[in-house]
Amino acid sequence: MKNVAFIIAVVSLIGINPIFGQKSKLKVGKKAPSFDLPTLEGENIALDNLLIEKDYVLVHFFIGSWHSYDKKYLADLQTIYADFQAKNGEIIAITRDRAVFLKSLQSEIQFEFPIGLDPDLQTMSSYSVVTKITSNYVPLKHKEYSALNEKHTGSKDDMIPIPATYLINKAGKIVWFHFDQDYRRRPDVNTILEQL
Repeated sequence: MKNVAFIIAVVSLIGINPIFGQKSKLKVGKKAPSFDLPTLEGENIALDNLLIEKDYVLVHFFIGSWHSYDKKYLADLQTIYADFQAKNGEIIAITRDRAVFLKSLQSEIQFEFPIGLDPDLQTMSSYSVVTKITSNYVPLKHKEYSALNEKHTGSKDDMIPIPATYLINKAGKIVWFHFDQDYRRRPDVNTILEQL
C-alpha cells in the first residue's frame, strides 16, 4: 500500500497527466454503440437507421465551435464530404455544444454533414471518449477552456469529448478509428477516404 501511495505522489510531483495514457475501449471489429440524437437541423439521426441506407458512417466527436482545432478539422471533413457520400457513406459530427453557437459555426464553415447534439454526454460516454478539462490536460489554457466550455454548453462540469473518430461499416462494426487524447493531433482526412 505504501508503494502505491509513493507512486501516486511521484506522478503528482512530476506532472504526468494520466489522461494521456487513456486508450480507446472500442477496437476494430467491435460493434459500435448505437445512438439516436437530435441534430442541429431539428431532426433526429440514428446510427442504425443510417446503416440501413449507407455502407459506411464516420462518427467524429468534437469539443465545440469555440475550439480552433475543431473548426479547422470540421472544415477538413467538409472537403471530403462529397467523395465520402459518393462511396455511399455519411459523416456525423457529435458535440455537446449548444445549437446557437453551432449555427454560427455552420455559417462560417458551410459544412453540410449533420451535427448530432449530445448535451448529456450519453453517446460520448457509450463511446468512452469523455474527459475533463484540467490543469494537467491543458496546463496553459485550462481556465480559458473551462470558461469557453461553460459558455458553450451551459455546464460547469468541464467535461469534453476526446476528438475521436470512428469509421463504422454496414454491419455496425468499427473498421478504423483514430483516438488521441492530444486534441491537436487529428487524422488526415484522405487517410479516412483510403479506408473505404
